[in-house]
Amino acid sequence: STSVVAYHPAMNVGPLRLPVLRAGPNHFLSYRATLPLSGAWTLNVAATTPEGGGEAVAIEMRLR
Repeated sequence: STSVVAYHPAMNVGPLRLPVLRAGPNHFLSYRATLPLSGAWTLNVAATTPEGGGEAVAIEMRLR
């Protein structure tokens, strides 16, 4: 399973759960992700592997 959660720390917004779809091995897409404010966002991505392991990463991005 894979989850994506967004936070806007400066505006104290989040967690916003973003929908993701499997697009092939190790690839995911989100067609309905809506972030309501401009500014700096942090996306926390967590994935569980078929073997039962896990990976997590935080991505920072800026929206205009």
